[in-house]
Amino acid sequence: MKQLRQFAPLVVEELVENSFHAPLHHQNYYEIIYIVSGSGTHKINQNRFHYQSGDLFLISPEDEHHFEIAEQTHFIFIKFTDDYYPIYTGMNLSKEPIGIAPLLLMRHKLLKEVKLSFFPPFTTILKNVMDNIVTYWHFYENMRSALIYQQITTILCIISETLDRTHINLKKEQVPSNSVLYYLHEHIYEPDKLLIKNIATKFGIAPNYFSTWFKRTFDISYKEYINRYRYQLIRRRIDHEKQKLKQVANEFGFTDESHLSHFLKKQEEANRPRSI
Repeated sequence: MKQLRQFAPLVVEELVENSFHAPLHHQNYYEIIYIVSGSGTHKINQNRFHYQSGDLFLISPEDEHHFEIAEQTHFIFIKFTDDYYPIYTGMNLSKEPIGIAPLLLMRHKLLKEVKLSFFPPFTTILKNVMDNIVTYWHFYENMRSALIYQQITTILCIISETLDRTHINLKKEQVPSNSVLYYLHEHIYEPDKLLIKNIATKFGIAPNYFSTWFKRTFDISYKEYINRYRYQLIRRRIDHEKQKLKQVANEFGFTDESHLSHFLKKQEEANRPRSI
């Protein structure tokens, strides 16, 4: 896989493209990518995100990514190396108002697994900050500008506050995973309580982040975990306790016996070993 290299501490680029200039690649620098206009798909690691005007993506050296452009896209790229932030260590500018070291934020796996959705007025502020950076860079290209540094820090502050408002803590996982599983097992007979919007609220996790959190924590999707656990319990009821399908369907919240039979067949097909 191609690797892009940059040796300058900071580079700002503005491009309008109909096809992305680089194939799927790694790089040796960090990158903040802002979508001024256009649409398409952003591929990062194993994830694919639809993008449009106002979207923002963070890339670090561990990532591989590429854009599939559907509509002509205006990009702003802010690219910096590991050497960029140490420049400011003696200027009292390197304090961390975002609550986490900037490069740790850039590397955080969560930010490669979900697409950020910004609240008003952050969308407007973010656009203005990007305009400020591009305008300054076009005139000076000063890699050691404190003004540019503060603008980049503002972008990271916007990301941090957006995460706070959606109850996502990057510094540590506050949700005890065992408690979540205990709750699932306890309420497996109550489908309404296992809806993502309800269980996410119960444990203080943003609903649009819960599925990602669950997959990262347990290495299995939320839906698949629930289905597998229900299947095991149901098979035990039928095979060992000799309960009738109608009784089991009522116990597990299925509409009728046919609904339950369909569920069992689907799970058995999904778990059947496949020949290679």
